[in-house]
Amino acid sequence: MQFDHRVLAGLTACGVGALWAFLRLSPSVAAIPHRAKMAMDLVAAITVAQVSLGVWTLLEMVPPHLGSAHQANALNLFTAVLWTLHALRPSMPGPRAASLSRFVTPAAITGVLGIGVAVTTNN
Repeated sequence: MQFDHRVLAGLTACGVGALWAFLRLSPSVAAIPHRAKMAMDLVAAITVAQVSLGVWTLLEMVPPHLGSAHQANALNLFTAVLWTLHALRPSMPGPRAASLSRFVTPAAITGVLGIGVAVTTNN
């Protein structure tokens, strides 16, 4: 379980770092709104805090207060990612997106339930 968590943390940190660098350094993304760049800055900062909290929690042999802070910061990271996605979405959905929108909530519920079942049934 710890190995899976560490691999996910490493992939998340690398992915966030690559996306942040792309949004900040690439000249081809001049059309990206400023609020999306600010949101991605926040995601990068919270990711650094999350990785740091995770390492600190392990070094201190998982005290409850650090474990709780790590969990709470995961919610901060999730919220910042949602803000970034919201800031990057187009202002007017196309006709195809509008026709697919009725499937989004059921698909999200199914995905969350599937992940919940997978996490609780595998030891």
